[in-house]
Amino acid sequence: MTYRPWRRLAISAVPLAGTVACGTSGDDNSLDETPTTIGADGDDSGSSGDDSVGDDGTGTPSTPADVGGSCVPGQDDLPMSSALEPGPSDWAYDTVSPFEYGDMERTHIHPADFYFGAPGEECVVASRAFDGAHLSSYNIVTRDRGEAFLYGTDPEPYVVKFDLETGDVVWRAELPTVDDNFVWVGLVVTHGNGDIYAVHSRTLVRIDPASGEILARADLPPVSGTLASDTVYNGFTVAPNGLIVAKSYGRPAGCLENGTSAITQCVDDANPQPPSAVVTLDPLTLEVLSTVELPEVATGRPAVAEFDGHVHVYLNGADNVYRVRLDGNDLTIDDNWQFGGFLAEGQTGSSSVVVLGDWVAVQTNGTPSTAPMTVHVVSQADDSVSTSLDPFTPAPGPSFTPSSLTADPTSMSIY
Repeated sequence: MTYRPWRRLAISAVPLAGTVACGTSGDDNSLDETPTTIGADGDDSGSSGDDSVGDDGTGTPSTPADVGGSCVPGQDDLPMSSALEPGPSDWAYDTVSPFEYGDMERTHIHPADFYFGAPGEECVVASRAFDGAHLSSYNIVTRDRGEAFLYGTDPEPYVVKFDLETGDVVWRAELPTVDDNFVWVGLVVTHGNGDIYAVHSRTLVRIDPASGEILARADLPPVSGTLASDTVYNGFTVAPNGLIVAKSYGRPAGCLENGTSAITQCVDDANPQPPSAVVTLDPLTLEVLSTVELPEVATGRPAVAEFDGHVHVYLNGADNVYRVRLDGNDLTIDDNWQFGGFLAEGQTGSSSVVVLGDWVAVQTNGTPSTAPMTVHVVSQADDSVSTSLDPFTPAPGPSFTPSSLTADPTSMSIY
């Protein structure tokens, strides 16, 4: 079992431990002259994690079991989940987890609650042992009650639909690929129209949720001056108007490695990664509608935010956060907003951007570093307004967090 240090950071109108001055209002998250703070609470005792499956922690799948209703008779311990009515919407399906990280802002927040019982109370709402072996699974999304969709590679990419009531496999779709193409892990998403979308390497597909039939396919374009075979699209999301927004990721010319080996073994100062392209696609036909190219490779996956009447796509380079405007179908780089030059000595490039109300947040050390990690929070209204905090100083050892932050816009907290 491994232990991972954690900290809770908060943007608040009340000074907290280890605070740094910031210029936001804690009431409506809008900019004003009220001094507020970003701070940290909690300690360095970690949440635990292991690789076991099953409730007994032995690696053996749990025996399917049900506990009907609440752990407390007459009380609904899961009111948020009970009130959720799954169904279509303009962009993301109304469900517990339509996206890789919960929503288009990548907050990791889900419209669900969990009840583990009072101290000393044994409470299992439900557990399932799912049918079959599904290797190298990456992410799972939900749709209607009782439906879950898993993306993985075995070694070829696939999507599996599970019946959550029984644990049975409803269907398994083997995803089409392009021969001899750069390979990188993709993901699966539940679109607001109810269809399932998945990307692997540079191939995006639309899948019928009832049958698993591939309804549409698109082989996405490379960045100008690069080979299609060196290009993957390792992340995509859905904009408020329903368009798919995808981002490319490439390896240097001549590199034949796949996955992270293409970065660790092929990339150096003489052989940098090509810059990333951002594209919008029609959700029904998967036709590419607009393309922009960033000045550098975007290492993280895209986050989308509605702010001040506009839709913005946020992406991070090594030492920059870029904003791309989405107007209708069209993408343009926003030259009036860019946050950069934030890496301290010894720090490595940032992980994905997350949106926190009127702010965006990013952390450093997406690859191993000996310097402590820094969390930066930047105003969407004004890129010159920002604050930062080093939550783990001094660093207890090598600092490395490839995953993005978790951001709760309700409490204005970062985890």
